[in-house]
Amino acid sequence: MLTNAKLFADVEGMLRENGTIAAFEAEHGPITGRMLIDEGEVPSTLVDGLDLNGDIKVFRGSFDFAKSTVGVAVDMATGKAKSPIWQEEQKVGAYQVAQEWVDYFADVVRDCIAEGRYETPIFAFMNEKGAFEVLPSPSEAE
Repeated sequence: MLTNAKLFADVEGMLRENGTIAAFEAEHGPITGRMLIDEGEVPSTLVDGLDLNGDIKVFRGSFDFAKSTVGVAVDMATGKAKSPIWQEEQKVGAYQVAQEWVDYFADVVRDCIAEGRYETPIFAFMNEKGAFEVLPSPSEAE
């Protein structure tokens, strides 16, 4: 489940009003999944043994179709991961997020960092044929 479903719905509403979603769906078909990337914390079970000194940012991905989140800690000075990607249940007994969605999360985080875009939240809309992400402008993130 999305960690902030109301915020996501508000952004999705704006994208519907301005025609962004209609244009995507006309080309790729209906949106079937949503991912929200925001800031999180390294799970206590992983903290031991990790070097989390320096300018570390933890990216957390949640999905509207899963009750687990994924995350990674990144050294913002180097852009390199300081942790493995992890999954964490939001509800006891939740199934693991499929590897293709974990990979998509990692790709979005990596691409944003490569472009010098560190702002969160990141809103992603996807289906089997395509995806797009919406990032805040630097002034909105501050």
